[in-house]
Amino acid sequence: MDVSPLPEFYHHETALSRSLWERKVDMFKMWGWSEKEFSEAFWKYPRFMLASEDKFMAAMDFFVNKMRLEFF
Repeated sequence: MDVSPLPEFYHHETALSRSLWERKVDMFKMWGWSEKEFSEAFWKYPRFMLASEDKFMAAMDFFVNKMRLEFF
């Protein structure tokens, strides 16, 4: 049975202020994410926007700079 993510999508989108939302989107773009990649990630896993900026930055630093993983 396929469950729609819409209720969770709307809950997480409205849980953040507009300025915080835009700051987080800019943070993802700083790491090379396109608008499409961001939208797909948010559609599939809306909760990822609730992670702190520090947590995301630390994870990206680890994967990209320390582990030398490429996402492109």
